[in-house]
Amino acid sequence: LKGKPGARIAILDGAPTDSFATDLKKGYTEVLGSEGKGVDKVVEQAVPNWDGQKALTIYEQMLQAANKPFDGTLAANDTIANSTIAARKARRLGMIPTSGLDATVQGVQHILAGEQSFTIYFSIKDQATRAANLAMAIARGQRPTGGFTSSRSRARCGNPPGDRSLNS
Repeated sequence: LKGKPGARIAILDGAPTDSFATDLKKGYTEVLGSEGKGVDKVVEQAVPNWDGQKALTIYEQMLQAANKPFDGTLAANDTIANSTIAARKARRLGMIPTSGLDATVQGVQHILAGEQSFTIYFSIKDQATRAANLAMAIARGQRPTGGFTSSRSRARCGNPPGDRSLNS
């Protein structure tokens, strides 16, 4: 969507009861609203329980209600992205930039097919190690340091062009 002022995007957030979904939303909302991104958030809705079937229904309703086509879709994870891609295929709509998260097999397959723009891999082992270290520091009465990111940095999903490294 770079270079497309006023790009119209649909946003499907994760489960509103999930604190990670709330942090993720806070991060991408902050990024999209800053630095003159010129993005027009057309419609946004949370997907209960990150459920793919519910995401499909929600996105189909978004497409039906839209008076103009979307230029991009921000999907809070690969399951939700898959649902939006399925809805677009069913309506024979062209593919548009679509985000993902979790680096699922299906997400990577969509990327290889040119149907999804990216996904994000989070290492469970690294997250668990950091969480355990944080808990130990707090239990010892210490102030935790280093290795933690704000929701804003979590929302910065892509690597610079040509950078093939996987950032977790």
